[in-house]
Order: sequence, then C-alpha cells, then structure tokens
Amino acid sequence: MNRDVGELEKQMSDINLDSRGHPWAERCMQEAVEQGASFDLDGLKDLLRRHLDIPASHRIILTTSHEEALSTAISGVASNCDSALWDIGAPAAMRAAVKALQRRDISCSGFSRTEKSTADLVALQWWNEETLHEHPKLVCAAKRMVIDTGAALCLGHRPDWSRPDTIWTIPGWSLCGPVASGWIILPSELGFTPSIHGTGQDPVRGGPVDPLLVWRVAGGLLHWIQAADTYDRRTTTVQKFTERLETIGAQRLSEGDGPGVVLHWPGIAAIGIARTCEARGLHIAAADACLAAKTGGSVGWTDLGQVEAAHGAVLITIDTDLTSETIDQAASTLKAAVDKLRQLRS
Repeated sequence: MNRDVGELEKQMSDINLDSRGHPWAERCMQEAVEQGASFDLDGLKDLLRRHLDIPASHRIILTTSHEEALSTAISGVASNCDSALWDIGAPAAMRAAVKALQRRDISCSGFSRTEKSTADLVALQWWNEETLHEHPKLVCAAKRMVIDTGAALCLGHRPDWSRPDTIWTIPGWSLCGPVASGWIILPSELGFTPSIHGTGQDPVRGGPVDPLLVWRVAGGLLHWIQAADTYDRRTTTVQKFTERLETIGAQRLSEGDGPGVVLHWPGIAAIGIARTCEARGLHIAAADACLAAKTGGSVGWTDLGQVEAAHGAVLITIDTDLTSETIDQAASTLKAAVDKLRQLRS
C-alpha cells in the first residue's frame, strides 16, 4: 500500500456506505476507489485487526462466503481429532461441515444448549442470529474449538482472542459487508491444514482474491465502523420501540441489549406479520428460518424448546436513528397488522 490505512479510513469517513436499501452506496464506494481510496487485501485485514483488537499473532483470512469460512475452518483444524460435536442450533453450513468429517472416520454428533459434553473438536455459534441468545459455556473441546460469532458483533460483543486452540469465523453480513463473504481468525500457532480450496491467502490454497470482493467488503467494514458511533442511540431506540410494542401484546424473546430484538405475538405466525406489514409499507427483518417453508421452523428456537417461537419469532433491527414520529408510525402499522391477523383467526 502507498498510504496508511488510517488515512484511507479518514478519507472515506464522510461517504454513506450503507448499501442496504441504498443502491447508490456501492457507486459511492467505486468513486472513492477511483479517487485513490483503495484498500488492498493487507490493508483490509489491517482495518479489521484495528477495530476488533485482533492480536498481531493471529492470522486473518477472507473467504468468499460465510459457508466457505465455516467449512474451511472446521476441515482445517480436524487433524488428529477422533470425535467432533456440532451445535444443533448453529447455521446449516456449520452442522454440515462437522458431519462431513465422518468421511475421515471422525465420530460426529450434535449437542444442544442444555447439554454438558466434550469432544476433541467442538463447533458452535456464539450468538445465534435467529434468537439473539448467547450459547452457554457448557461444552468443552479437548483439542480444538471453532466458534462462529453469529450476531455477536451486531450486538456489541467482541471475541476473546486469548482463548487457546480456538478458531473464530465471522459472517460478512455482521460487519455490514456483502452476504457472500466471511472471515476466519485463528492463532498463528494453531495447526491449520484446509482440505478445500480457499482464496489464495497463506495458509489457504486457491486462486487470487477478487478485487471486487475486497472493495465491497471494505465498504461494508467502513460502514460498520461508522454505525458504531450510533450504537447507543439505536439501542435506546430499540428499547423504546419494544416497550411500545409490548403494550399491544408483543412478548420479548431475545436476551441482552442492542440495536435488535426478537419479539412474538402468541398465536400469530411471523410470516403473516412480515407480509401484512410489508403490504402496509413497513419492512421488518423477520427471522428467515421462521419464514421458511420448513416443518420445524427455526432450528435455534426449537433447540431452546420454544416450539411456538420457531414459527412466530420476529427479528426487528434498527440500522439508523429513528424519530419518535417514525417509531409511533411503525408501532401503529404493526398493531394494525396483528389486529388484522387476529381477526382472520377468529
């Protein structure tokens, strides 16, 4: 790089890089790149290291998807392991990556949040994005642990990089980046021998990283850094919004604080609420798994033993500051939607 990463970050600090709902944001990023504010891969890793306090002793690897990060991480640290456990409430890609180890004669099985278990290799999701619940520390790994951060960074939590023999994966969306991206963070001393192609970075094999992916991820990461300045205000807004919705029958399901909350209205399906609100001009981030046409609904909520929530959980996130008028309008729209659905059920 020709210039310091801090200088590049400052140069782009006034650019609106929120591409969610703003298709021109990527054009803004492109114009900034054309003007010289271009991050290469090393600079991008330096930016991530700086804002997540990642030790210099840790390797950072960019992958082209969250799924690739999970499969590469799990496959890469499974050497000399005879047993492995997967978190049954974790993303499907994590569960599948552990199950695939059976081809290497590794004994594999799932475990729930309530079980105390141990194995050579354990893969779990720290903060589940469907439930906004933290995984309790009941399970332990004898040799290796792979932890997916899930929604942790969105909720203001930071990984404990000092954990020994632990490899971390970060979904790109949690850093406001493109969905098709992911990160692997691991201690340099941790043995890592991936068996699938990666993105050309040491120690991953494969071709060069697409420059387009690099600048899109850089734009997302810079937006995430910008959004951190409004974290407290957005958290307060969510609290006020939740209190307002509780007066119209909503029940809170999620843990902790942050600019997001999971609610449900007993007896009302999330897919009905989401579609009815959308028809009224209000777009909410209802948990994907609760909207899917799967018989079991959300795996995360099923693991928690809340079967009704597996189909009824509504995830509400706030990316920007909202005025009191906007909160009132959104609450009124939700109330109208829920009342309509209750009327249809009766």
